[in-house]
Amino acid sequence: AVETDYTGQSISWTATDFNPSTYTIELQGTGVVAGPTVWASGVTITYNIPEGFVIGSNIYTVTFFDTSGNSNSESVTFTVGDTIDPSITNSPSDIAVATDYTGQSISWTVTDLKPDTYTIELQGSGVVAGPTTWTSGAAITFNIPDGLVLGSYVYTVYFTDTSGNFVSESVTFTVEDTIDPTITSEPSDLNVQSHYTGQSISWTATDLNPGTYTIELQGTGTVVNSTFWLSGVTITYNIPDGLAVGEYVYTVSFADDGSNIVTASVTFTVSDTTDPLIINAPSDIAVESDYTGQSFSWTATDRNPDTYTIKLDGAEEVSSTSWTSGVAITFNIPEGLAVGEYVYTVNFTDTSGNFIIESVTFTVTDTSGDTTGDEGVDIGLLIGMIALIGVVVVGFIVVRTRKQQY
Repeated sequence: AVETDYTGQSISWTATDFNPSTYTIELQGTGVVAGPTVWASGVTITYNIPEGFVIGSNIYTVTFFDTSGNSNSESVTFTVGDTIDPSITNSPSDIAVATDYTGQSISWTVTDLKPDTYTIELQGSGVVAGPTTWTSGAAITFNIPDGLVLGSYVYTVYFTDTSGNFVSESVTFTVEDTIDPTITSEPSDLNVQSHYTGQSISWTATDLNPGTYTIELQGTGTVVNSTFWLSGVTITYNIPDGLAVGEYVYTVSFADDGSNIVTASVTFTVSDTTDPLIINAPSDIAVESDYTGQSFSWTATDRNPDTYTIKLDGAEEVSSTSWTSGVAITFNIPEGLAVGEYVYTVNFTDTSGNFIIESVTFTVTDTSGDTTGDEGVDIGLLIGMIALIGVVVVGFIVVRTRKQQY
């Protein structure tokens, strides 16, 4: 028994006889293929089997004759079989591509003396090509469809020959996502006043396989947990009202199904450029020198109050003291101030350094009607009295002199 690619096959016999004559060799179904040929007793005769027999059994029969017409025959079966599987001489390696791949293919080259057909199967789907005839030594190619989703695809090819022998081989085609999402629209940094309301930030991202996004506030942590997003659809985050003055850095992270990530940050700044507002202030006050229990009171408002000071003619009377928006602060004026004007200046500041200044005058007067020296005597009156006394005295002296003359 030989394979279809056999070469150099032969069959031999040895016979003996006292009077050998001739021999013949017949191929069943064909006839005599050798002889009659003279043979010698004890000497081997050989028949070379032709190459190229197709698959099947071939029965050779040899007949030896002697000179008296006696003969002896014997048969041998020569079987051509095909038990050799086709041989893959060229095959593809596993392939990994990005999700936007196009024009991918896989090819095999196989040899066999009796090629028949091939099929290609996709694991989990079934036959995607064939049965199709193939030619020994000629490559066969399968074009992989574009647009396969993320994942691994196992293609298995089966080559068979006419004897039912076969060979199979598998190759893995993997669709990977190695491309980061793309942010196509993002907010600019925002700067708002401390009394802001209704502020928000929005982003738009694109990807073939969008996954989830998160938003974090620097120094605080995640403010939006993993949430699904759609390619090209804007996502919006509403910033809470009432954040204190300062900078807030929000970072969004877009992830896709391939674990590719893109991030972007925006700074939200809460500023305070508004001065405190004095909503109640005292009027100027004028009092007599014997005043008691005088005071000034102011009420100011601000979202971020800090401290206030009070100065008298530039000299600090009240050092930095905290104040509360909408709550009055009171300054008790010292008693015993001398006659004169006293200018008190209050300065309210907030935590952002904004301030408002306002002044009020406190006047001390003496309304008794006398303009006094050290002893409280009216100088003009004193002079008048002295002048009058002088006139009287002079008149008295004159009168006395005249009486004496008379």
